[in-house]
Amino acid sequence: MEDPLTYQDYCREQAMSLPIGLSPGQKVTWEAFGCRELDLVLTDVFEERRLTSNKATAKVKSRVPLGPYDYAAICDGQAAEGNSAPGVIIDR
Repeated sequence: MEDPLTYQDYCREQAMSLPIGLSPGQKVTWEAFGCRELDLVLTDVFEERRLTSNKATAKVKSRVPLGPYDYAAICDGQAAEGNSAPGVIIDR
């Protein structure tokens, strides 16, 4: 039997685990619950990145190729892992 997850571990695993459909020029906000300090490692399709404790914002550049893009989320110094790789899909 596996050890039960703590609430913080559960939140860390669920943080940013689903791809998000985005449009060029769109502002995006991420929020990691149960995380005191959030950091994102974003690809160069984003600009104007801002971080404040457990929230981050960035803007999708206005001219980017459509398609999937991965990023890394770091919660309290540890990689946030979920059911799928964190990513966004720029599709509009």
